[in-house]
Amino acid sequence: MNPMISADRINEYWGKANPANLEEQKWHPLVSHSLDVAAVGSGYLRSSSLLKSYCALLKCSEPAFLSWSAFWFSLHDLGKFSEAFQSQRPDLIRELQKRGPNPTKIYSERHDSLGYWLWSDYLVSEVDVLLKVGIDNSRSTQRALSSWVRAVTGHHGMPPKPDGNVENFFCREDKVAAASFVAQMSDLLLTDEAKSIPTKVAAVEFKHLSEMLSWWFAGVTVLADWLGSNTDFFPYKDPPADIANYWEYAQGQASKALAKTGVLPTNTKTGRSLQDLFPRIQEASPLQRWATSVEIPATPQIFLLEDITGAGKTEAAMMLAYRLMERGLAEGFFIGLPTMATANAMYSRVAKMYQQLFDGDPNLVLAHGHKKLVEEFAATIFPFGTPEQDAAQSDETASARCSAWLADNSKRGLLASAGIGTIDQALLAVLHSKHQSLRLLGLVNKVLIVDEVHACDAYMQGVLEVLLEFHARSGGSAILLSATLPSRMKQALLDAYAKGRNQSAAPTLRSTGYPLATRWHGGQEHLLEEALDSRACVSRTVQVHYESDEANVFLHISQALSQGRSVGWIRNTVSDAMAAYEHIAKTISAEKITLFHASFAVKDRLQKEDQVIAAFGEASGHQDRQGRVMIATQVAEQSLDVDFDVLITDLAPIDRILQRAGRLQRHVRDAEGNRLLSTDPRDQRPPPCLWVYGPKWADEPPANWYGAVFKKAQYVYGHHG
Repeated sequence: MNPMISADRINEYWGKANPANLEEQKWHPLVSHSLDVAAVGSGYLRSSSLLKSYCALLKCSEPAFLSWSAFWFSLHDLGKFSEAFQSQRPDLIRELQKRGPNPTKIYSERHDSLGYWLWSDYLVSEVDVLLKVGIDNSRSTQRALSSWVRAVTGHHGMPPKPDGNVENFFCREDKVAAASFVAQMSDLLLTDEAKSIPTKVAAVEFKHLSEMLSWWFAGVTVLADWLGSNTDFFPYKDPPADIANYWEYAQGQASKALAKTGVLPTNTKTGRSLQDLFPRIQEASPLQRWATSVEIPATPQIFLLEDITGAGKTEAAMMLAYRLMERGLAEGFFIGLPTMATANAMYSRVAKMYQQLFDGDPNLVLAHGHKKLVEEFAATIFPFGTPEQDAAQSDETASARCSAWLADNSKRGLLASAGIGTIDQALLAVLHSKHQSLRLLGLVNKVLIVDEVHACDAYMQGVLEVLLEFHARSGGSAILLSATLPSRMKQALLDAYAKGRNQSAAPTLRSTGYPLATRWHGGQEHLLEEALDSRACVSRTVQVHYESDEANVFLHISQALSQGRSVGWIRNTVSDAMAAYEHIAKTISAEKITLFHASFAVKDRLQKEDQVIAAFGEASGHQDRQGRVMIATQVAEQSLDVDFDVLITDLAPIDRILQRAGRLQRHVRDAEGNRLLSTDPRDQRPPPCLWVYGPKWADEPPANWYGAVFKKAQYVYGHHG
């Protein structure tokens, strides 16, 4: 490499400009910003598990790939060399280039697309830039390298447009300056081995690998551009006289930025037991014991945990995730849940223990669309430099800390060491969504835990299968949890993961046991399927009473409330829930009835959620529960740790009814509803009986049998058979 590289005309182009900047410098040179981003991107990869994967696939050394990646990151803003872009600041183009804006060059396309067009239609096609920088210039290599260029130029959340006219946006001087810039970046950043990367594998394989790896490389570029644009770490500076010296400076600033923002992995503590993580568990359930003892091979793997509601699947999954991390197979986890309510509840549970998994100061992030309204989460967000002076909150802030940068956005939240959120935040990683590549990057080397996986409809299941394939392809492990998982769905999810491990399908399911723990990894000829017992205190016989007279349902509720019992009614639509609420509210005081559904304004819904947990959650006692009723919709049917003495459900698909039944006498309590903490598993309340409200029973029901009673719910659950 040339230790002294002249800046020439490339210093006449601005990369960042802020007229409101309080510092004297109002703009930041394009070459400097390009090196800022290259330093962050290569610095991130140096600490990422992606580096070993990329090097193994491309058959190159780690220094060579870091050199290769820094070069491509530096080209992410090629489009800013266009006169159309530079003319957005007429004052700067006059000051730097001694010319005024060209009215024929209109900035009507974003610089990400402009950069891709410049590379394809000018740098490669006209000036043979690959040949000049010493990279193989064959047609096959050109096609393969377009994936790397698309990945870095598409750093604003979407790929660049494929076609456009370069002449409409760049003058001749711009194109010459851009070519000079690429040559200088090559001299500065590319080693001889890095230049040979396209020829280390067969041409067809290099093209395939380039296309596949570009998904994650694009995510690193987005992250690098965000951090590389942060003036806290990269303040505006005068054009560098020697870009080699500036490169050294940028790498030092990148190290500070990566460390400060908490995006680098945190070391895992060793030797943690189930009791260390969950001190309240006096005796592990069979599933939890299995999770602490099952062999963990040194390879990516998938687990399916099936057990009845309330059997401790979450704790078992967290123990498995920890053991995968301890084995060096993961650096964190993300738990995806079906609803905001369930995500909020899980966040509260995990916040109490997650620091037991990590050394240092890891981030725990709540990822869903309205997380800023969750006070418990908002209290964990602190801007840089803000001291934590509230002694009363010391435990809480230490146990659930997030950097303000990470907490600001759900798609960034997946980058945290520990994440809790709605499953859609992870599914968006494989959908046509803005910044999907950043979400995909955030799941790299994480254990992906999907709770209540049965809640996926046919469309969501298809997307989850794609996500599992991508996650497996990046070397990630997954844990899927359910109380009611159909075998056909299980096989499809296992097959998707196997496809990501380069196998056509997973071995066929054989066991019909329940509860059941299943594990598979690449090369495993048969599934490991182990039938288990369930925890005695949550194993119970539930009688079912089918009722078609709504008046009898209201009478049943009234009698239970008069006896001081707690009651829940889970309805299939908001309108039905509101109708029941209005009827019951006529006879009991307002503080004794709660209406809980998804159509409240988010702030009100979160308050309702807190009320429900306080009145019917695990910690509730006789005074909280007696004579109280909750009328709810599907938001209360899964993952919400609530417990009713008496429960009614509208007729729904059987898997939903099983989930709802899991909220009936879920915790072991005495006759008055107080939690029993002794080892005696016997509940002292009257035997549980689930009431199912539906149409009058008929051995040969007419076509409108369900719809005649549930006029709106018939459109919620369409397959009434």
